[in-house]
Amino acid sequence: PLVISDVDTDPRTADDPSLMRNVGIRALVNMPVRERDETIAVFIVNASMPRRWANEELAFLRSVADRLEAGVYRHRLDQHQETVNGEINHRLKNMLAMVQAIASQTLRGVVDREPIETFEKRLVALSGAHDILMQKGWIEADVGVVAEATFKPFGFADRVTASGPKVPLGARAALSTALLFHELMTNACKYGALSVPTGGVLLEWEVLDEDDKNDLIVRWREIGGPAVTPPTRKGFGSRLIRLGLVGTGGVDVRYEPSGLQAEMRASIAHLATS
Repeated sequence: PLVISDVDTDPRTADDPSLMRNVGIRALVNMPVRERDETIAVFIVNASMPRRWANEELAFLRSVADRLEAGVYRHRLDQHQETVNGEINHRLKNMLAMVQAIASQTLRGVVDREPIETFEKRLVALSGAHDILMQKGWIEADVGVVAEATFKPFGFADRVTASGPKVPLGARAALSTALLFHELMTNACKYGALSVPTGGVLLEWEVLDEDDKNDLIVRWREIGGPAVTPPTRKGFGSRLIRLGLVGTGGVDVRYEPSGLQAEMRASIAHLATS
C-alpha cells in the first residue's frame, strides 16, 4: 500500500504538495485491491491533517480491501456460473428438441398419434422444470413454481387452484414432481374433472412435523367432474403417478364418486437433497 503521513514532507509528494492540499488532503493511504496478482482497484483513505497511521489502522484497511477482493472474486464466479448455466440450458433444450424430432420422424408412420403426442408433452413438462432449475443454479425449485409452470400449458388457470407454503425441491425431486403433476393434469383433462365444463382441481400441500421428521404432504382433489373408476390397464402414466414426488412411492390414489383424489408424501430432507 501507499502510506503518506504528511504530503508536505513525504519525498513522493513534497515537490508539489499543492495538488493534494487543494482537495483537502494532508495524509493518505492507498490500499490496492487485487485479482490474480493484478491491481483492479484502489481503496483510498485520506485525512485533512498530517497523520501517523497506526499499524492497527493499516491492518483494518487491509482487511477491508481483502473483503472487497473476496467480493469481486465471488462476483466473477457468479458471472461465470451464470454463463455456464446458460450454455447448459441451451444444450439441454437442444437435446430435448432433438429427442422430440427423432421420435416424431421415427414414429411418423404410426397411425395412432396419441402416444406420440403424450410423449412430446412429457418432454415439454421436463423442459419447463429445467427452466425453473436453471434460474436457481440447478440447485432447487419451489414446489409452487413447479406446479404453476407445469399447469400453464394446459390453459385451465381459472379451474385449477394451487396453494401451500414455499417448499424447496432438489433437482431430481423437481423433475419427478413436474412429471407427476403433468400426468395428473393430463388424466384430469382426458377423463376427470377438467373433461367437463363444470369441473375443477384443488392442489394443496403442507409440511407436517411428526415424530421429529418433517414431511411434505401434497393433496390432489378433483371436483365437479364425471364419476371415475380405476383404470383397467396400468400404463406408464399410472405407474409414474404411483412413483410419487421423488420416485420412491408414498402415494395414495382413490377413485371417489366425486372425482380422483391423490395424496403424496415425502420427507422434506429427501426432497431437498434429491
